[in-house]
Amino acid sequence: RIDGRRGKVRWVQFASCAERDAEISRCRVVLQLRAHEAMGLLSNSRCCTSLHLGRPVIAEPHANPGAWSDIVEFASTDLLVHRAIMMRKSWREVHAAQLARFVRLLSPERCVGRALESTLNLNLPMERAA
Repeated sequence: RIDGRRGKVRWVQFASCAERDAEISRCRVVLQLRAHEAMGLLSNSRCCTSLHLGRPVIAEPHANPGAWSDIVEFASTDLLVHRAIMMRKSWREVHAAQLARFVRLLSPERCVGRALESTLNLNLPMERAA
């Protein structure tokens, strides 16, 4: 119990993508935990999958979060579970906001547009930096 609220926290290490997807679909909020202290990168696949399966992400601080620092929520390790439990009531709204930022910041054109354009000699509409 935290602040008089009951909450379940389930720790799962995924063996396969299908298992990951099934577990993410069963929860309301996905906690992105580092497997070990030296892990500096945020799991792109877990964040993308979570958002596309309709679940918001809250993550431990990572040394190199990349664009994710502007998309998902970060909380210190000692507050991570507390923040996730507090997020339970508004998880749909939090997810919608995170997904909107994801679509805006990591569009297909931005992520693979330049590579496709140069490799396949395509003329794709490119997003311009402000």
